[in-house]
Amino acid sequence: MYFLLLSAKKAIFTNKKGQVLIEVLFSLGVIVVCLSALTAAVTLAIRNTRLSKEYSLATKYAEEGIEEVRIRRDQAESWSYFLTTYTCGGTSSCETCEEERGIFRRCFTYELNGDGSRLKVIVSVDWSEGGKNHRLETTTFLSRWER
Repeated sequence: MYFLLLSAKKAIFTNKKGQVLIEVLFSLGVIVVCLSALTAAVTLAIRNTRLSKEYSLATKYAEEGIEEVRIRRDQAESWSYFLTTYTCGGTSSCETCEEERGIFRRCFTYELNGDGSRLKVIVSVDWSEGGKNHRLETTTFLSRWER
């Protein structure tokens, strides 16, 4: 009886023709899963890098807009001239947008306080990437001043 069990075990473990095929298929499956995960990770990293670069450029573009408004204020003859010439005719609130610059579109929103001594300037930069719309806003306050 013991001899028959040993013979049966030997027969089971020595028949490796089908076992090698299963090992190869399993190994290929593991390799495919690993390569798929690696491809997904690299794709995500590239997309995030691109989006980070676009946010950086949008931030720079918005800051340039704030500086342009400050320069206009500093070079204006007076506060009232600055308001009427550069901020929608001095109305209490308005928005102006520039032509697109590459993928970016920059808009200026001006909000004048009640007594006209302080101007809130919001510069927003909009763009689309990968079917999603993105918006970055920068805000500053300019006060009445005279030379």
